[in-house]
Amino acid sequence: IANGKETMQNLNERLAAYLEKVRSLESKNKQLERQIREWYEKKTPVRLDVSGYEKTIATLRSQINAGTLANSRIILQIDNAKLAADDFRIKYESELAIRKSVEA
Repeated sequence: IANGKETMQNLNERLAAYLEKVRSLESKNKQLERQIREWYEKKTPVRLDVSGYEKTIATLRSQINAGTLANSRIILQIDNAKLAADDFRIKYESELAIRKSVEA
């Protein structure tokens, strides 16, 4: 029975030491979590107020859209001119062939 009491006493002491270690680690964990939270609160990103630039941005976007539209019109005019030139070339070649055949 004495040996059993010593074993129980030893186990109780080990359990108490284990529980104390758990409490200590939990306390350190809470402290670290608090420090991490404080660090994140201090590191919040600074938001820049860009509302003053919205009018400028809208104006620039409008200018870009107008420029894109103008470029598209010019490209269309160039394509139309190329098609007209091709038509005139084909018509000229056709008329020249007819003339040569009549003269021959």
